Amino acid sequence: MRTLERSNSRSSSGLTFGFGTFGIRSVSVLALFALTLNFAGVATAQSSEVESGALEIRHVVHVLGFGDLKPESKGNLVIDGNRLTFIQGKSHAQVPLHLIRTFSIGHDNVALIGGAKGAVAGMAPYGAGQAITMIRPGVDTFTLLYMGDDHTVHGAVLLLPKGKGDKVTGVLVKAGVSSQDYPQTGLAASSQGLSTGALKLVKDLGEAQVRRSVQVALPTESVAGIPPQFPIGLYEDLIAQLSKSGTFENVWRQGDSRADSDVLTLHVDILQVKKGSARLRGLVPFAGPTVIKAHVRLTDTSNRVLLDEDMNGAERLRGENIVATKHLSKKIEKELAKLPGVKPPNPKETIS
Repeated sequence: MRTLERSNSRSSSGLTFGFGTFGIRSVSVLALFALTLNFAGVATAQSSEVESGALEIRHVVHVLGFGDLKPESKGNLVIDGNRLTFIQGKSHAQVPLHLIRTFSIGHDNVALIGGAKGAVAGMAPYGAGQAITMIRPGVDTFTLLYMGDDHTVHGAVLLLPKGKGDKVTGVLVKAGVSSQDYPQTGLAASSQGLSTGALKLVKDLGEAQVRRSVQVALPTESVAGIPPQFPIGLYEDLIAQLSKSGTFENVWRQGDSRADSDVLTLHVDILQVKKGSARLRGLVPFAGPTVIKAHVRLTDTSNRVLLDEDMNGAERLRGENIVATKHLSKKIEKELAKLPGVKPPNPKETIS
């Protein structure tokens, strides 16, 4: 009995040990096999991306510029060998790479908490909410200047997750797209090219019989070092604001051949941008304001000046720095609406 017990014990021990050894080896082999497949999958994905020349970046914020797409909302950016596509839900915007005139990648900050959640967090007691919204991760600001199919000038601003800007630069440069700062000359129609002697300030043109049309020139800069998202943001904000206002019959982009023969031209020259801190404003409202100063000039086809003023726009609350361009465009629109000879009087207003 004892011999049998010993034999059984040994057999049992040997079986247990043998199973354990087999299990460890099997798991190791399976883990190694799975790891090999994982690396093979990654290599295949990377190879596929390189071979196709496509780059996809998720969680990209469309700040402005892509037509009817909702501003300040997320989507995916895809760049292949022929086009740049921003996908937002079921909608998308495409820009052929050969129509891109220039682009730039900068570094900025964006609010960590936005929308309703951000509003709720901001109402937390003892300033805790403001301290939360003050925490801001870094992002890459992607600014794009491109031509439409009709030769009109367009701009767009996107916010990329931190570190993705270099990948975008690599793909675009490889495709032959120029990476440089916002052009102070060239595409930008400068009002400085007009002869000072030919400009005549007209204070009263009388009441217009029909609404006039206006063409918005790409803003110029009097100083260097202004982040490109400001002039491009101002350009797009002006077009959007003037189009909504109803002050003008048509609002044309620079380069649009459909512009009327007697179209007015709006020139904006940026004099200064004081880039404040959205992070600081998130903690203390009115602290760290962002201010953009510009010289605004409206001329007709005879180089007569209807408006010639310095204006400024500022973001002093918790909005992003680029919001200052919206405030400036609203001021410009209000001043233009006051000008005599720009639009006919409202019949309802003339009835007493």
